Amino acid sequence: MSKKILIVDDDPINLKLFKIIAEKNNIEYDYATDGLVAKELIIKNNYSLILLDIALPGLNGIELLDFMKTLENRPKVIAITAYAMDGDEEKILAAGACEYIPKPINVEELVKKINKYLK
Repeated sequence: MSKKILIVDDDPINLKLFKIIAEKNNIEYDYATDGLVAKELIIKNNYSLILLDIALPGLNGIELLDFMKTLENRPKVIAITAYAMDGDEEKILAAGACEYIPKPINVEELVKKINKYLK
């Protein structure tokens, strides 16, 4: 079974970067630009990993993480966010993310973390 990821980001530049990373690493993906669409995709599909922006229209990343706690097969989540205030990392990890990566993104670090969860 191939592993599929969901990319959730409303910033077109970040979205393009994440798609390029997935394609260069032969990773199958879906994407969403708002939290409501992401929620519907999560309900309909089994993702191995979600790259999740926190500041999203519709439902924000924390609300999506809360929703995912109700799932039987909960995907791993790497939160990727510009929120880098004191306590934000702890709050995001406590909400259910496995990893926290602040923007601007270190691409090499992101690829290592994606590979870690897709093994």
